[in-house]
Amino acid sequence: MTPDSSLLKTDAKSLRLVVLAAGRSRRFGKADKLLADYGGRPVLAASLRRFAGFAFQRRVLVVGPRADAAAVIGRRFGFDIAVNPAPDAGLGRSIAIGVGAAAPGDADGVMIALGDMPRIARTTVAALAHAFAHRADGAIVAPVHDGRRGHPVIFPSRFTPALLALDGDAGARGLLSGDAAAIAQIPVDDPGVVQDIDAPGDLDALARLG
Repeated sequence: MTPDSSLLKTDAKSLRLVVLAAGRSRRFGKADKLLADYGGRPVLAASLRRFAGFAFQRRVLVVGPRADAAAVIGRRFGFDIAVNPAPDAGLGRSIAIGVGAAAPGDADGVMIALGDMPRIARTTVAALAHAFAHRADGAIVAPVHDGRRGHPVIFPSRFTPALLALDGDAGARGLLSGDAAAIAQIPVDDPGVVQDIDAPGDLDALARLG
């Protein structure tokens, strides 16, 4: 059952939020995909709006070294900015930098999201926060749509050392491919959890969906 709106802020209070937006967007061409137009606003803004209204303890946006426009968008949505000086080092480095900046030691966990996923439903964010807040087994919480695991993912604080040690292109894949019992897969009726933007064709396809 999806939690009602009165629970949304309460459930998010135990979490910090990290959104990753430091990638080079090589498959998108010369343009920055996060600044491309999506429904009249930049892709990054559309993605960050999905988390507006939730009372996360702290919000951190990880950007590249020359991402002034992305930083402006992040601050507009209440995010602190963390800079990954070497985006080519891979997604793992961005996760480590974001988690370090979020300083989740006094939070129960950290929700990690991607800046190029503008169609995630707010009800999904609420459902994941709700599921995490009402579990006592210390499991990672991840959404699943039509058999595919997606984003955002919530990592309990016990995974903080492992997240801070990440590097390379695999991101947190190693943690998510470990002990299946350590991962709570939450079914959601939301294709947005598996719809990211890599190439211009992806943006066009999502834009047609509205």
